[in-house]
Amino acid sequence: MLLPFRDDKPLRHIPFQLVTVATILGCVAVFVWQMSGDPEHMRDIAFGFGMIPAVLWGSASLPPDLVRVPAEATLLTSMFLHGGIAHLCGNMLFLWIFGDNVEDAMGHLRFVLFYLLCGIAGGLCHALAAPLSTVPTVGASGAISGVLGAYLLLHPKARILTLVFAFFVRVPAWLVLGLWFAIQFFSGAADVAIAEAGSKDGGGVAWFAHIGGFLAGMVLVLLLKRRDVPLLDGALSPEFQSEVSERSGTARTRRAFEQKYGRTLPRSVSPRRRPVLDYLSDPAAEGTSHGVDREDPNAAPPLTVRVAAPARSRRSRIPQTTKPERDPRTRLARQNRNPWA
Repeated sequence: MLLPFRDDKPLRHIPFQLVTVATILGCVAVFVWQMSGDPEHMRDIAFGFGMIPAVLWGSASLPPDLVRVPAEATLLTSMFLHGGIAHLCGNMLFLWIFGDNVEDAMGHLRFVLFYLLCGIAGGLCHALAAPLSTVPTVGASGAISGVLGAYLLLHPKARILTLVFAFFVRVPAWLVLGLWFAIQFFSGAADVAIAEAGSKDGGGVAWFAHIGGFLAGMVLVLLLKRRDVPLLDGALSPEFQSEVSERSGTARTRRAFEQKYGRTLPRSVSPRRRPVLDYLSDPAAEGTSHGVDREDPNAAPPLTVRVAAPARSRRSRIPQTTKPERDPRTRLARQNRNPWA
């Protein structure tokens, strides 16, 4: 038994996983509404808002008193229903652990689109695998499976604190999610074998909703993630790093230096004022005095920087006559000191 509890990946682009928490609270609120009535009330909600493959494809129809929304809309409404407390807690636990980092990689609005598309993809895969099923399908498993697929591509090296039987161990994310997907795949294959043996509805778990959502998440994360978020816990390509740096203030400073002096400031020199002054005053810079060829009449003069005296506090402006300098060398050094040296 593998039961994850938390990962070690902090948020980098968003301050808080707003959509993830809102989704968890929404699913809990809907579940409370489901459980607030009698069994007939719960049955009406399941048939009215759950996704029924046979109804979705038109091979069956619901009684008019059970119809709540169009059959196509149940692909969305079924994502917020759950069949029991264990079903709800399991889904929300996985969403809480892995959803924040996927939301961080995409942003709030893109994550909403990603979550809904993965849930729809999972529902369609289950409907294709069991087109004659008349059992309502409920749960956010398809959408959360998409979150797991995206997490696998984004952070396969993350360490997941996992309960393995009776022990807590830190396991790489690729191992946890890889084993999870293997279980879904072989369970789905066994479900198909059971259905071919004569069962009309197959098993009680929509395995292909998990498989379809997982694969959809792996594809959609490539389209919806931020451009500056690498895959597989890797570094950005050199080409993209240079593109990002061109938008920064450092790049603008280097371009201003190039326009003024007609040459490029080496990457080893920081674009701040003091390193640039040291570079220009270095006779060894580019083999010429002050880094500028004096024999070229078109060469720009050395950089002139007007430096204002540092701001002093009100107390520092008061002459300190009570503590005269005893050593004349110290007094002379204080008078001639250069605060920017």
